[in-house]
Amino acid sequence: MPSSASNAFLIRSVCRDYRLLWLLGAWSAAIVSIAQAQSESDSRAKVSFARHAAPILAKHCVACHGPKKPEGDFQLHSFARLMKTGASELPPVVAGKPDESYLVELVTSDDADLRMPKEAEPLASADIDVMRRWTADGAKFDGPDEAAPIE
Repeated sequence: MPSSASNAFLIRSVCRDYRLLWLLGAWSAAIVSIAQAQSESDSRAKVSFARHAAPILAKHCVACHGPKKPEGDFQLHSFARLMKTGASELPPVVAGKPDESYLVELVTSDDADLRMPKEAEPLASADIDVMRRWTADGAKFDGPDEAAPIE
């Protein structure tokens, strides 16, 4: 029959092993949580006007809303012009409020008569997401000159 001292030793060893397993599990859960938070943060990184939004505008909008005979009296060939109203007199971009921004309304409209770009395929959902996120993030300008042509 084992002695009470050996029983006590065995119980302490088992308890220590369970504490180590619990600590290992807690550390693993913490590491997974941090990794997920980092992944979500990376996917929600701020949108740059110069790197992300401007190329979309240059590709899909400037041809009709450039400096010469702009449709709807709205020009967006530069950041400075993009921020000014056109014939609608509605604010094209309301920083932090994509649902109040006329530009976002136009590119997301289901109405073919209202939707931009006119006479072209609608913007890809990824491009719309960029415009919405840029507006939601404050519609900040991060280029060298607000009056410079967008590219």
